[in-house]
Amino acid sequence: MTLTDEGEYLQARAKEIIQLADQTATNIQKEQVVTGTLSIGAGESIGMQRIMEVLSEIIQDYPDVKIRLVSGNADEMETALKHGTIDFAVLMAHRSLDSYHHLQLPETDRWGLAMQKDNPLAQKNAIKPADLIGLPLLVSEQALDEHRFQDWWGNVGNNLRLVQNENNRSGLFCYPKS
Repeated sequence: MTLTDEGEYLQARAKEIIQLADQTATNIQKEQVVTGTLSIGAGESIGMQRIMEVLSEIIQDYPDVKIRLVSGNADEMETALKHGTIDFAVLMAHRSLDSYHHLQLPETDRWGLAMQKDNPLAQKNAIKPADLIGLPLLVSEQALDEHRFQDWWGNVGNNLRLVQNENNRSGLFCYPKS
């Protein structure tokens, strides 16, 4: 029997985890203190919830470890990884990760609308592209560059009123109360 590519990947990750656990036990037995700064790059994403839970445990177990969170889009985080200015990144984008050791998080980002509670659209269970015609919309530059909404907008996209700023990374359509 031979391992599949996924099996080899899992075996390698398991060996790393065991090595880390062994090293941690050795450090504790030798009364060595684990210190340093862990730099994490990510955008504002649901995927960060899982990372924050792990970081909470790290901080409790190793109070001398400092955490540095760097916010940015996937392109900025990939550049920071290449330059070594962050230790790891959470990338919620469709891109090749072949040159990185990586894990696939089960979370996926969902896009939504932000509006006043009394707006008629707030009463709807689902928003259709036609509902947005004529409303000023803020959409992240990254989403526009990656054409994330083109399929959803369909032929209504040309009728939508996009109001842009250079670094809107909110991941939300936003518009003021009318």
